Amino acid sequence: MRCIVTLIAPLVLIACATPAPDIVTPAPSPPEAASEVPAKVTPEADPEALRYVKDRLVGNYTGQWNLFGLDANDKVVPGQTFTDTITARNPRIEENRAIVDIVASMDMGGDKPFEMAFIEGVEVGENGARGAYFVEIHGHALSYEEVKPGVWQNDSPLTPQDYAAMANVTAENVVSGTKRTTKVVTVADGLERHEITSVIRLEYKGADGTPITVEYTAMTGHHQQTE
Repeated sequence: MRCIVTLIAPLVLIACATPAPDIVTPAPSPPEAASEVPAKVTPEADPEALRYVKDRLVGNYTGQWNLFGLDANDKVVPGQTFTDTITARNPRIEENRAIVDIVASMDMGGDKPFEMAFIEGVEVGENGARGAYFVEIHGHALSYEEVKPGVWQNDSPLTPQDYAAMANVTAENVVSGTKRTTKVVTVADGLERHEITSVIRLEYKGADGTPITVEYTAMTGHHQQTE
């Protein structure tokens, strides 16, 4: 049974999507470096980490996504909507990581889809054990924590694109803020469905200096396994 695939894909889509009027599409948060694991495992060893990416990451998925922002009254307003397809192939060991190649094709409603390639996988621990899950784009990695079986989370600081989607909030007046992306995996008829949500929580100072607390859903979407 496959368990996870391409948590980063919808975030990549957000960065590339054309925003709806008055809403600027949020972009992925600044990546964090994946932790270094000294273990070296050859592909021929077929360690646990490699079996994991073979069994749980390889596959095809389709997705649908909805983005949101805040207006001048801090009310949630709709932004871009789009669809995508994800293909994960070629499981392998490279140094201390078990990885697959990801190709994302995103339909933003333009003349042709936007495509992007990257990798995801797990670090290889001692004796080939499965380590941390990560997604890597252009040499930068984002790590995700499995908070309970089938539920993965990433907490990231707000980006300039996140601020641009909110009419009243800027990097100058924000007191604190974070974006939590949560992925929940369910299975029906042997096929997985991944529900993915990003929630922004923040406090900022209003025009008169009064602290204002805001929490809203900035993205909803899903990936449905097709094979």
